[in-house]
Amino acid sequence: QLDKPGFLASITQHIRDSMYQFGVLKQTDLESEVLTRLGMYHDESKHNTVKRRIYDALSTFLALNILQKQDKTLYWKGFPGNEFNTSILSSPSVLQQQQEPVVSVPQITVAINEESSDMGYTEDFFNNATSEELITKADELNLEIQQIEQKIQFYDFFLNQQQDQQQQQCAKLPLSVIAIKDQKSSVIVPQKSSDMKKVQIIATKESCTIIHHNEIVQQLMEFQE
Repeated sequence: QLDKPGFLASITQHIRDSMYQFGVLKQTDLESEVLTRLGMYHDESKHNTVKRRIYDALSTFLALNILQKQDKTLYWKGFPGNEFNTSILSSPSVLQQQQEPVVSVPQITVAINEESSDMGYTEDFFNNATSEELITKADELNLEIQQIEQKIQFYDFFLNQQQDQQQQQCAKLPLSVIAIKDQKSSVIVPQKSSDMKKVQIIATKESCTIIHHNEIVQQLMEFQE
């Protein structure tokens, strides 16, 4: 079975389905999930072979930029043209979960339906439930918390990337700034300036504001002591 031509394709499909559903998984957790979906989780004799196939398939996902990997954690990015969407929230398996939080992007607000804000558990339930029922409900709540934490980690990862990309890049100015400790001003010498226009400045020991230099209207520079 492991040598059949369609086996790698089956693993690839399971990787896609698992990452599409969860959004973020440790690689070891993904391996366990794929083994479970293949029905081979308890057959340890096949684990090494399956993990090698998973590694092969993951290389393709990463090369195509469908998944991203950081610190042994995999993130579902999406197919080209459909990156960083809310696909994991619209997958059939997620829609079947009654207590699933609703996440909006980019605000990342988590809202629970008012009718189910008590997570479906009334005071009477907690007063009358057996210890076995309480343990079962606790396991369900832990699973829901884990799923919410996965989604928070998923969106935090990509939002941080977006914020990093949106940060303004500092432009290198054609100026040399010389800080003079004993005075409250600095000497600014244009470098290779064609027009050699004068630069008006407002300076202190801590900072220097450039009022005019060609198209530059303001620039804050930190001086070293």
